[in-house]
Amino acid sequence: MRVNVFIAHADTQNTLLVLPDNPKSVLPHQFKVDWEYYATVLTSDRMFREVDAQTIADEIAANGFALVPPLALHTC
Repeated sequence: MRVNVFIAHADTQNTLLVLPDNPKSVLPHQFKVDWEYYATVLTSDRMFREVDAQTIADEIAANGFALVPPLALHTC
């Protein structure tokens, strides 16, 4: 699944916001402030190696978005 990834401007934010790559997809109201577009990737991308692609897809199906720990941004 293709998704858009957002990061928070605040240093204290320890989460990535993941939304489906869909023209009708919008930032949920609670995430309107302090989030910036980071990338468009597949849920199977190495960025999410700490989280299963199906888990991300399930969260998006249930909530319209997924919150993913940023551990996936660490490089080897």
